[in-house]
Amino acid sequence: MTAPTVSVVIPTRNRWQLLLRTLGSALSQEAVAVEVVVVDDGSDDQQTLMTGLEDSRVKLVRHQYRQGPAAARNSGVREARAPWIAFLDDDDLWAPHRLRSMLDAVGRADGTFAYSAAVIVDEHLQPLMLQPAPMGNRLMPALLGSNTIPGGASNGLASATLFDKTGGFDESLSFLADWDMWIRLAETGRPIAVPEVLIAYSRHSGSWVLREDPAIWHDLKHMIEKHAELSRRNGVAVDIRGYERYIAHSLWLAGHRGAAARRYLSVARDHRDPASVLRAARAFGRLPLVARLGLAKRPPPPPEWLRHYASPTE
Repeated sequence: MTAPTVSVVIPTRNRWQLLLRTLGSALSQEAVAVEVVVVDDGSDDQQTLMTGLEDSRVKLVRHQYRQGPAAARNSGVREARAPWIAFLDDDDLWAPHRLRSMLDAVGRADGTFAYSAAVIVDEHLQPLMLQPAPMGNRLMPALLGSNTIPGGASNGLASATLFDKTGGFDESLSFLADWDMWIRLAETGRPIAVPEVLIAYSRHSGSWVLREDPAIWHDLKHMIEKHAELSRRNGVAVDIRGYERYIAHSLWLAGHRGAAARRYLSVARDHRDPASVLRAARAFGRLPLVARLGLAKRPPPPPEWLRHYASPTE
């Protein structure tokens, strides 16, 4: 029987070493045929990007100037030829059986859009926390409240037909284009949740959530306005407090304790949220207090497939 084909779109910019590891993750998918479209979004040294892309399954698309990840993904989709499209950021990793598991899941349930659980890892691929996949039949109201699909933009598999109906990623969004896309895919398609952890979502010094960029808040305002009518019909409002907590937690996971604590204290003040004061204490490293309050958690064990990517010294 012929293996199904999936187009994998990987946007990248100035992260060559991370891209090589991620590209290997895409090309080593089991029991599926893949075509990989790498979109270089205006890297400073585009000549370097030529090395390592000799595999005939890889196509390179170049933006002369930086246009942003949403535009890069749209450029990749325009070059895709498979009936299914998956997205993978250049610093994340997939389980070798990810695409096969996703396709099996949508096939059993006649779905058109799928996503899985994820593990957040640091720059050494050490697990920080697990994120479950929300149930597909409850996805829309959950998404209107927050970006509940874990793994960022690396967690979407959609039929090409469904993706075409959405009109592509919203290029006016700098950081939240994946959240916006998941809402539109869930509204139009049939979402399927795969409970297995099939993504390693990387947090490192270059992650967007670790920057106090004004566009983070511009994107949130745009999202609220764009989906206001859909939110009204579903009786759901965006969880702004939860969004701000997410930014603070991400800063903490990356070791930026002072920035995380300040963000938590802002949440406590702006939303009258005493629990965020305790989280600020954790961010400042008040470990005995945190332990007594039950806020200190051991990191989860890595999924077995993730060990394949870690070097012996890690």
